[in-house]
Amino acid sequence: MVFSRSGFPGVSQARRGFTLIELLVVIAIIAVLIALLLPAVQQAREAARRTQCRNNLKQIALAAHVFEGTYGHLPPGYCGPDVSTEDASTNPNSSYVGPLTHLLPYIDQAPLYNTIDPSQHNVDLPSNSQQRYSTNASSAAACHTKIQPYICPSASPAAFSSTTGIISRTHWWLTGPGSATITYFTFGNASIVGGNPISNFGRTNYVGVAGRMGRLDDPGWDNWKGCFGRRTKTRLRDLTDGTTNVLMFGEVIGNVDSTNTLTHSFHWMASGCLPTGWGKLINRFDGGNPTAYRFMSSHDGVVHFALADGSARPLSINMDLALYRSFLAGGSDGNIVGEY
Repeated sequence: MVFSRSGFPGVSQARRGFTLIELLVVIAIIAVLIALLLPAVQQAREAARRTQCRNNLKQIALAAHVFEGTYGHLPPGYCGPDVSTEDASTNPNSSYVGPLTHLLPYIDQAPLYNTIDPSQHNVDLPSNSQQRYSTNASSAAACHTKIQPYICPSASPAAFSSTTGIISRTHWWLTGPGSATITYFTFGNASIVGGNPISNFGRTNYVGVAGRMGRLDDPGWDNWKGCFGRRTKTRLRDLTDGTTNVLMFGEVIGNVDSTNTLTHSFHWMASGCLPTGWGKLINRFDGGNPTAYRFMSSHDGVVHFALADGSARPLSINMDLALYRSFLAGGSDGNIVGEY
């Protein structure tokens, strides 16, 4: 005779499972936990990306310091002619090299640097003899290389998959305190270049800081100079405001049109540097406002910069515009910045 646990022969007790209500409660608890944990995970990932972004800028700034120690000056912001009258709006290769090209040997990219024709990055050549990188096959091929330290990890590659061109000329803002006149100059020889998608080029999310003003041949604006400019040979000791008070490199994204679509991005070989006078710091997709020539980022609320002392730090997009645009950008304007 078989006895069950209940003591009655032949009667077995069925195992009790979850009721529907209990199952729904468990699912609800799991959903709440996911909702609570997912933002924390996303924030942790973004924090890691921000750290990597700052490390990229530190690496670039360190490379600039090594370059300065080797040659006695920082790399030039632009190696083309003093005055550019060309319009290469349909030719993305028709441009001149910027400071990031000169730094390649110091970020473990010496083999790539050696494929670039020296005549295209030799600032000691006469102004009008400088060659565009499209004139040399190996130089033109090098510009397609993706260089990881030049890319912010928060700038998703998917955001650049449909862009139609590169920004290879910087607009310069020439005005001063109390002046009602604004004159625009160009630095390079192509504003927003179309024809080939940016996916064919090595983009960059970092460019040099050129100060507030761009007409560097005008003695009246010398105090507004930044670290980089047209065929410049800036020495760190020229930054009399102190290297801790001068911006050297900053984050960029590109051009956002009226539909908040990213259309153009920066290119490490052709995109040299930007002035701060174009406008305030912004995050990506700022209501369709013109963004091509502003420092901006994919980080919430901040844009990262490397300072001339080799450090890197975030600047709030809500920081005082005059402080950002003039005091921090000018290397010898006499304005010593305190806490910011």
